Amino acid sequence: MECPPPEIGGQDSTKTDPDVHAGYLGPSGVVRFQMIQGRICLDTPRHRKGSQSSDENGVYESVAVTAKRGVPSVHYISKNKRQHLTLSVQDARLMQIESTVFGHGNSHRQPQRCVLTQPESGTITLSSTSGSQSHQWTGSTLIHVRGLQPRLFDEHFGILMTRMLHGQSLKDLSEKTAVATLVELRSPMRVTEAEIDQWIAGLGSDHRKRRIASQQNLINAGTLAVSTLQRRLDAASDKRDLDVEQVVRINHILKKLRSRFPDRPRSLAKLLVNDPSYWSMLSGRMTPQQHQLLASRQQDFGKRSPAQQSFVRVAER
Repeated sequence: MECPPPEIGGQDSTKTDPDVHAGYLGPSGVVRFQMIQGRICLDTPRHRKGSQSSDENGVYESVAVTAKRGVPSVHYISKNKRQHLTLSVQDARLMQIESTVFGHGNSHRQPQRCVLTQPESGTITLSSTSGSQSHQWTGSTLIHVRGLQPRLFDEHFGILMTRMLHGQSLKDLSEKTAVATLVELRSPMRVTEAEIDQWIAGLGSDHRKRRIASQQNLINAGTLAVSTLQRRLDAASDKRDLDVEQVVRINHILKKLRSRFPDRPRSLAKLLVNDPSYWSMLSGRMTPQQHQLLASRQQDFGKRSPAQQSFVRVAER
């Protein structure tokens, strides 16, 4: 690579936790998690119903796992002198983590509370409250959310994320993903944003053949289309730019494109390379050469290709 990768700041969440945990979230624990398309989710087949608790070395932990028709829900608590943390997953869909961090020996520092809310799809929210001060940040993946407030995120959730990802920190995954995404910028353009928008419009066509063709084209575009599809879906929830048919089909496509395998930097790079909010997050850490490479890619991504014109003519027949 001609230029160094952008640095993503924050505390090193790969450091060993000084507290001793019971291993409820580890590879042999009662529940397992994995990261799919930038979101941590339950590995649903791997869970054991029941409840356990421990109170050793100043660390209290408890976990309760229930399930309905094989779909698990989890309630996890961890408490020590530095932090109180609660993790809840409802029906393997909505995940919420609440963390309160105390003063670390500084009696003048007020406790700080952070809440991370991740629905099954759509926007992830990070909120922070300390005294009378409240702030909120949103992003489409945990990579986005952490990148907006890396120090805050790592202080409250870094150790937990490392345990949920079986020893890999989100900080480390984010940095490796940034490198892989810069490499992906140089890859040939397989699909343009204009093509994706045209196919989204086609999902609401009065012509059945065009609807089917548009859906298949979006599925064939693969992970590279996911961020654009999600942005259009999120925007439509406010502006109603999509009709019911389009919304149903986009949700179906997104589920179809959801990987069954845990994220790796290369797969995340394909997810993020065409996402302007991701590059906006990294902008301040990029070199001039990287900005030039990105501008060229974004210009190409926005172009209307001959393939699109051909598709429109065929679909309307």
